[in-house]
Amino acid sequence: MKGFWYKFRISRYDIICLSLTLYGLFLRFLALAKRDLWGDEIFQIHNTLGSFKPFWQRLAYGDMTSFPGEYLLTYPFVCLFNDNKWPLAIPHIMATLIGFYFLYVISRRYFKTAIGYLVTFGIMALHVGLIFHSFEFRPYAVLPTLMLVSFYTADRLFNEFGSLAPKTKLGIAVFYIVTVGYHAFGILITTLPIIYFYLSQKWDSFFRIDKRFLTFLSCILVIALPVWIWYSLGPQGGETTAMRVAAGKHPFEFSPSPLDGFVSFFNRIVLYNLIGYKRLNFLLGIFVISLFVPYAAKLKRLGFFLTLILLPIEIILVASIMNSYWFLFRQYIFVVPLFAFFLGWLWDSSVHYYIKYFRQSNREKLSARSIIGLVLMCGCMLGGLIGWLGHILKG
Repeated sequence: MKGFWYKFRISRYDIICLSLTLYGLFLRFLALAKRDLWGDEIFQIHNTLGSFKPFWQRLAYGDMTSFPGEYLLTYPFVCLFNDNKWPLAIPHIMATLIGFYFLYVISRRYFKTAIGYLVTFGIMALHVGLIFHSFEFRPYAVLPTLMLVSFYTADRLFNEFGSLAPKTKLGIAVFYIVTVGYHAFGILITTLPIIYFYLSQKWDSFFRIDKRFLTFLSCILVIALPVWIWYSLGPQGGETTAMRVAAGKHPFEFSPSPLDGFVSFFNRIVLYNLIGYKRLNFLLGIFVISLFVPYAAKLKRLGFFLTLILLPIEIILVASIMNSYWFLFRQYIFVVPLFAFFLGWLWDSSVHYYIKYFRQSNREKLSARSIIGLVLMCGCMLGGLIGWLGHILKG
């Protein structure tokens, strides 16, 4: 009996993740309960109703692309429930649950302290954009989960490929092909984690790639790339770039322009939109703190930020400019979970450095740089705590 309970014991990390996940789900259910379906959702429902469409053709499903993933996922629910918002949210509720699970699995592979889980799952639970889009009847509800699964699978491919079972490799291949065909940004979601893990390899193995691994990726590419190219051409008879220009659409109609000030643009588009909740802004202080805390593998973390956070936003921005289409936060919402993980990773690395140091019996004196890092970290945490207490007392 003792062995039974030991097997199912719950750690403090599990309690943190479960509590914040449940609270995040509560906020998402509450948000859906307080609103009706809005214009874009109704338009997508209208494009989904009717007899089953030949999805292998380039048809319109509710946005400017012809990728059929969201249509195939939601079609049975629209047929059964028409415009009832609660049953229509079922596939996206399930996708959100899967996303939280994979975020937990990823966190277990990287974090060594409770602070990493608190930061990551706190952002995921409280992020205003995710709270709205997670149960929205739009493809943006699923993209964050696809990004988390893609990161996890890329991690396993690069670190465990030789030990993966054939059925696991087949499942990963199917996932990549389905993701590429699900949405226009599926190509970014699948390839960027692979690029990151390739670039983060040690230099001596940088040019030595397992031929079986290369063959595996090549087979996926041969199947998935033509699918993406076909659907990326857009729906037949759809709106063209020239038509959008004539209609007066421009990328920065609903977002700030970098030409009006790059710093304010970066703060809004990257930091503010990705942190997603004003009371958590103090967590951004870890960018400065990390400059002083001498933990290892900082270059790897920088590569993560550049490849998986900034690069997809830059690509989407350029695509919006070239196509004269609105540049909107929802287009890169799939970056949010990895940004939450990234901040958690930085906090976890910094806190773990000092925990490890103070547990040493024969430790050397902290350097001036490390002392500054410790002071800044404590000050940042204290400032955040005071801000939260003030918010709670104000009611």
